[in-house]
Amino acid sequence: MKRGALLAAAAGLMLALGTAWWLTRARLSDREQIARVIRQIQQGVQTKNTNLILSGISRDYRDGAGLNYRDLWRAAWRLRRGQEQVRVLIPELEMTTNPDTAWVKLRAEVSVGYSEETAKHYAGRIALALRRERGGWKVISSGGWQSWAEEWE
Repeated sequence: MKRGALLAAAAGLMLALGTAWWLTRARLSDREQIARVIRQIQQGVQTKNTNLILSGISRDYRDGAGLNYRDLWRAAWRLRRGQEQVRVLIPELEMTTNPDTAWVKLRAEVSVGYSEETAKHYAGRIALALRRERGGWKVISSGGWQSWAEEWE
C-alpha cells in the first residue's frame, strides 16, 4: 500500500512539473513566429520541399493576380519536378503585426538555373499578408513575385 501511494505521489509530482514547464516555457513572439514561417517557405523553395512551402500558406490564400492555394500547390509541384537549382536570399524584411494579422514587406533575390553562370536572376519587393490560424501564422495573400513565376514556366 505504501508503495502505491509513493508511486501516485511521484506521478503527481511529474505531472505538476510537466505542467509548470509547459506554462513557463519560452514562447516565440509573433514577429519570431512570422519570421520562422518566411524562413520555412524560403527553405522549402530552395530544397523543393512542397510540404515545407505549403505549410506556411493558408488554404484561404487569394492574391491580386487571381491565384489561390490550389494554384500555389500546383506551382510548388512544378518546382519540385524541375531540374533547376533555386536560391533565395532575403536581405531586407519589414514587419507590422497586429494580434491576428500581419504585413511583411521584403526584398528578395532569386536565382533559378542549372548553374550560377546560366541562372536567371530576379530581384524585387514582395508584400505578404498573414493571418493567425490555429495558433500559427499563415500567408493569406502576396504580391510582387507573380511576374517572375510566369517567366519560369
